[in-house]
Amino acid sequence: MRNNILFVGIDYEFTGIIATKISEITDMFFLDVNKLVEYSLIDVKNVEVVCGANYLNNQKKIIAQSVAKYENTASNFPHSLFLARGVSTKLKQSCVVMYIKLPKTKIKKIDSLDKIVFEEIDELLQKKADITIDIKSKNIDECVDMVVNALQTIKK
Repeated sequence: MRNNILFVGIDYEFTGIIATKISEITDMFFLDVNKLVEYSLIDVKNVEVVCGANYLNNQKKIIAQSVAKYENTASNFPHSLFLARGVSTKLKQSCVVMYIKLPKTKIKKIDSLDKIVFEEIDELLQKKADITIDIKSKNIDECVDMVVNALQTIKK
C-alpha cells in the first residue's frame, strides 16, 4: 500500500512549501530529502572530495531509496535525485508521486543545466509521476487545493 506522498518539481523550494502545507492538512510527517542527505552524510562536500563523485551519488541514491520505508510521510524530493537510475521505481512502491509542474518562466532558482534541458526533465517527471499538478502561477493556496482534490480522487 502506498501511504506516502512524494512531491517532486523543478522548483524545489516551491514544491517544499506545498509538501509542508499538505503534510499539515493530512496530519502526515514532513521530510525534506535534501536535508536528510545532508544529515546522513554529515559533510557532503568532504565526502565528494575524499571518496569521489560516484561514491557520493551512490550514497545519495541509497538514502533516497530509504524513503520508501517511511510511513505516513509527505516528502519534498529533488528532481535530480528522483530521476537517478532506479530511485523512482523503488519509491513508487510506497509513495504516490506528485509532480508540481510550473512554467519555466515562473521558476526563479533554476541552474543553468536545468534551463537547457527543462523540457526533457519536465517530460520525464510527467511520465514517472502518478499525478501531475499543472499550475500556471505560484499561488500556494490554489496549488494546495489542486493537490487535495487530486488526493481525494485517488483515495476513491
